Amino acid sequence: MKLFTLFVGALFSFFPSRAESLRAAITESSFTRAAIVTPLNDVVFPTIIAKGGWKTSFVLVNLGASDADFKIVFATAKGDDMVLLIVGIGNATFVRIRIPARGTYTLETGSWPNEDAVEGWGMLLHDGISGTTGKIGGHVVLKAGDRETVVPISTGIERVALLPYDLTNGNETWANVVNFDPASATLTISIFDENGRLVSKDNVVMSKLERMSFNFSKVSSLVGTRGVIKFESSAKTCTTFGFRYNGNIGFVSVPTISLAEWQYY
Repeated sequence: MKLFTLFVGALFSFFPSRAESLRAAITESSFTRAAIVTPLNDVVFPTIIAKGGWKTSFVLVNLGASDADFKIVFATAKGDDMVLLIVGIGNATFVRIRIPARGTYTLETGSWPNEDAVEGWGMLLHDGISGTTGKIGGHVVLKAGDRETVVPISTGIERVALLPYDLTNGNETWANVVNFDPASATLTISIFDENGRLVSKDNVVMSKLERMSFNFSKVSSLVGTRGVIKFESSAKTCTTFGFRYNGNIGFVSVPTISLAEWQYY
């Protein structure tokens, strides 16, 4: 089985890399040196897509009763600084923003003609201003042409999550998993069919701050089936998010179903 690297163009396509893997579903991984995320304080953007006809808009809401200062850091899929063209700012690998009490802030990427699309992720870090902890809400809008989808922001504390999958009629199910723990973690992936029968179980070791993407249509035994995928991380801080893609109708985001640690599936 080959390790596949995700390339985002007009839509999604794939090319094999030289690395080998026991799990065909793994499509790419990233490690960022940008920062350590503080759970509940800081906010994670699991997916950013820019250039190549794609635009990303960050829509943020200050839920607090006082002004709040933040820094948004952009990272590529390989963990390097991601340079984005930000409307009204210019090229930047990070931006600092202030959101008034109970106010909103929208940050948009600009057009990059004649350049390949790139995928990454980002973090919204509190700038040490008291009273801002856990008081930011919002989402990210990913747009390509006349198609768009919304990705909720995350606080990186989702250790156990369920993602329904549908690999019938040409559909693909994707998952992005990010380990925000300052140490490596083991990610256990269990796949159940529509009748609740366990059909596959495997472990993946993730480095600290590593991000992995999975395209489960690459697992031939799952094509043509539906069910649910369980992600369980040994890390204290982790987040998982899904996408459903079909070449005929485009893509939509699929939030995972979170499970408290005392719940079992």
